[in-house]
Amino acid sequence: MLTALASTLKFTPARLAWSSEHTYQTGEIARVEFSNSLYVATRDIAAMSSEKSPILDVERWSLLLKGAEPKVKNVMFVTSTEHYGDMGGASGANSICTTLANSAGSKVPSGIYEALLSSPSGKLNSSAPVYNVNGDVVANTSSALWRTNTTPLQAGIAYDEKGNDVSGARVWTNMSYSGSRVDWNACDSWSGGSPQNPYSFSGAMTGIAGATSSDWVSKTSINCDQKARLYCVRQ
Repeated sequence: MLTALASTLKFTPARLAWSSEHTYQTGEIARVEFSNSLYVATRDIAAMSSEKSPILDVERWSLLLKGAEPKVKNVMFVTSTEHYGDMGGASGANSICTTLANSAGSKVPSGIYEALLSSPSGKLNSSAPVYNVNGDVVANTSSALWRTNTTPLQAGIAYDEKGNDVSGARVWTNMSYSGSRVDWNACDSWSGGSPQNPYSFSGAMTGIAGATSSDWVSKTSINCDQKARLYCVRQ
């Protein structure tokens, strides 16, 4: 396919930065900010015909030139796997995130990832934008994640590491909408499988993947012997 397109590659400066609002002709080049990679359209694409970026829209785009390893830290995904509250502690949850991010078929940049559990402290770059796996800007700064009681996210954190949309899935957080810890010892610090916390009758807080309101991080508490996913953040 790329060989056939080689003689018709088109660079249009006004449309080089990919946007679903642009139209693209077969052979036209687009760059995705999230990865700095260049993609070529393999067919004509009408404006607003898809919300998927070239990273995930493999039916209409093909990778032309892979960008250098992105320096973006605030890349977030939802795990494709579900886990009980006992994950071997916070370190066990972090290991789950890093393993999935670097697994075969992962669409996220390789590297070290941590689970967004109980506190955002140290896990997010405070001044950098936050991206989901599709390359959408979720929030212009990480601090905007904690204002969703008044200002919705620009895009939901809806995709797992392979680019699958898992909107509606429950995600362990143990956080309120403001990013503060709900229970200081949630699920026995994520190492206990009993139904409830030793010092609480509420289990642990979960959010909803894909939500743009405060529900993304704080919706319903569930028992620790139930399963939910994780939010993972690139370090």
